Amino acid sequence: MNKIESFRYVRPITLSATSCYSTGDLLPIEISWECNGNMYSRKQEDGGLCAILSEQDNVIGVVENPYMGGFNSAYVLNGTNQIIWNVSDLFIATYGNKYYGGVRLHFVDVRIENGTLYFVINISNCDFRFSINVKTGEIGRLIETR
Repeated sequence: MNKIESFRYVRPITLSATSCYSTGDLLPIEISWECNGNMYSRKQEDGGLCAILSEQDNVIGVVENPYMGGFNSAYVLNGTNQIIWNVSDLFIATYGNKYYGGVRLHFVDVRIENGTLYFVINISNCDFRFSINVKTGEIGRLIETR
């Protein structure tokens, strides 16, 4: 059945009420989960990662190094830790002619809204989000978020 279970985040620090940390400090450096009795993980120690489990679609959306400022990896994983959609490549294929030529862009987050997986990308200091159809790999339209 390939159902993702026991999804969890591993953070490099232990949180306390009296400590002050940046958003980057609080990012997980690893995610782990179980699928068909096997344990899987993805790790990104330098720069951390944003990740979210879409239980509805049984996939994991991942953004590596979301606050490093350079072009980075974003992808969708299946339960057996295989990249089923390279979102970075899909974005360039869909919007590359308009946004990729000479501008700064990097992925900063991944979210689920109303059951839909969205990636957030910063293009020349402006944030946009777009959906991805995890069954077809189709990228939705860019929506400015600030």
